[in-house]
Amino acid sequence: MVHFFKKKSGRALSLARMFLKPRYVLVITLVLAAFFVLERVVERKLHEQLPDAVDYIRKTSGLHCQVQGLTYSFPTGVRALNVHVSDDKGRQWLKASHITANVSLFRYLMKREIGQHLIRSIDARDLEVTLYHKNTGGWEFPALRRSPATPASSAESGASPLDLNVHNLAVTFQTEKGTTSRSYRKVNARIALKKGLDSLEIAGDDEHLNLMVDRESGEFDFHADSFGLAILAPLLGDAVPLNDICINARARGSTEKGKGMTFSVSGSIDHVRQKKSFFPPLEKNVNILGFNVTGTKDDARIVIQNGKITLGGEFIFVNGWFSPEANPEITLVFSLPEFSLGNALRAVPKSFHPDLTDLKVTGRVAGKFYFSIDMERPRSLEYRFEGTYEPIKIVSLGSKIKVNALQSPFRHTVRTPEGEKITFLVGEDNPHYVPFKDVPPCLISAVITAEDAGFFSHKGFSQRGIRDSFAENLEAGRIVRGASTISMQLAKNLFLTRERTFSRKFEETFITMALEQNLSKERIMEIYLNIIEWGDGIYGIGQAAHFFFSKVPRELKPVESAFLASIIARTGDNWEPDPLSTISEGWRKYMHVILCKMYERGGAGIEDLREAGVPEGRIRELIEDEEQDESAPSPLE
Repeated sequence: MVHFFKKKSGRALSLARMFLKPRYVLVITLVLAAFFVLERVVERKLHEQLPDAVDYIRKTSGLHCQVQGLTYSFPTGVRALNVHVSDDKGRQWLKASHITANVSLFRYLMKREIGQHLIRSIDARDLEVTLYHKNTGGWEFPALRRSPATPASSAESGASPLDLNVHNLAVTFQTEKGTTSRSYRKVNARIALKKGLDSLEIAGDDEHLNLMVDRESGEFDFHADSFGLAILAPLLGDAVPLNDICINARARGSTEKGKGMTFSVSGSIDHVRQKKSFFPPLEKNVNILGFNVTGTKDDARIVIQNGKITLGGEFIFVNGWFSPEANPEITLVFSLPEFSLGNALRAVPKSFHPDLTDLKVTGRVAGKFYFSIDMERPRSLEYRFEGTYEPIKIVSLGSKIKVNALQSPFRHTVRTPEGEKITFLVGEDNPHYVPFKDVPPCLISAVITAEDAGFFSHKGFSQRGIRDSFAENLEAGRIVRGASTISMQLAKNLFLTRERTFSRKFEETFITMALEQNLSKERIMEIYLNIIEWGDGIYGIGQAAHFFFSKVPRELKPVESAFLASIIARTGDNWEPDPLSTISEGWRKYMHVILCKMYERGGAGIEDLREAGVPEGRIRELIEDEEQDESAPSPLE
């Protein structure tokens, strides 16, 4: 063994003596000097080309680029230091400590052309990217365009893939709903410039996402491990509480020539809870929802087969299809075998209902729910349920929401948009309070006409209102109409904030059920009319009737009631006393619509319509319709 080591060390010493000979030392010195000189020459050349590179970016993207300098990166890289990219409005789009483009000398030797095809990979470090969302029109992206001075070369049109590697990425999404930022340790992607994405890997501290696509076979493999869904917040704002929600999923697909694609998707959506301990908080994933689906895809449709959703140990099976278009046709069938609503609700994180601290319900449903819609024609929406159900019963909402207390007089607090609190008594000891028996029928008719036509027949929710608002919002591409009933408005006004979030709507749904189950319709209407805002600092019908018409509510005429009902949704328009003499023609026509519907419900007479200025032609139509209804034969005759 000793002899072996002596032999090895002797060989190393002989090699060292050979390279330390003067001629070898001179050669090594000259090579290093050549590299040093070459690096300086390249960096000087790059420095000279920097203005042209910045000008090229400006011409092709319309963005302003600031770069501290360009340096040579061994062996074939060009590194840009301290890069800042902004637009004409001064908004930052990109910032990085450095970005390195590694070029291919072989591609240059083969084509003898300079262009984007030479870039083999891009490496970036400490990259900050900001994306902006317009109020209308979706996300903004730089309008990439080719400068006339830089025509496309044949080489640039090649399909050579580009590798993108980012260390420490921060993405900021700015929308009208707020600003959200996400950070990741690394992002690696391979992009085929003609075909699209080949692979993508995103890794954070505890999250990981990987996508692989084989363009030749059509196979793909997607894997997400504890990947945070907060990245979707820019699309939803604070509407859905996603900060503690993550997804674990696996999706695979393959394509056979002439047979379309087959795919499978499985996984779960989890709630990340922090467990308290002596050491730093431990994170534990609690399952919210599980899913498993297989299907097929061809040019005509995507078919879902044997889909299964698990929520709180309860199952929903899904089958159906939709067309692979921007505005698809969708047909789905949901099968529910003895689905317990109480068990399913227990799986929903408390962040979805923070004010309902102890939400408990009972209720079961068993059957099939059919849903279909053509997104090109939103009013084609159809749905129906076939089966049996045990109605939902609210067992508990928690200590914050006490619906039974509304049976008696109570104190109500309003928070104005300026943050001021106004508290008043809802009860007969308040001189402005108006009990239901003193509310004139014409006012009730006007209010339900303007706000909730089916108030006295539904159980807190209007199916027709939900359907119509769903269709109108789809047609407009944004929220233009709500489906809130009077009971839902009361739930919001009594217990919730003005925020338009998923959590508030979720809580509003169960509070509405509790109101309907514990209070009579008359009591709901009575409270509603005595707490809603009718103008700046005007709360309740007692104050409203006095301010606008110097009357008590029972003295209101149908036309005055129609006006009061018409402004419930527009109380911020600074209406003055005696408003009927100053309203616009458009507003008067809206009141005429309300009055005509009141007539059909028996809340106004012909003379009331004439007093309000309803056109005689419209009045004759109402009379003729009424006469036809009266002369129509009974189906029992």
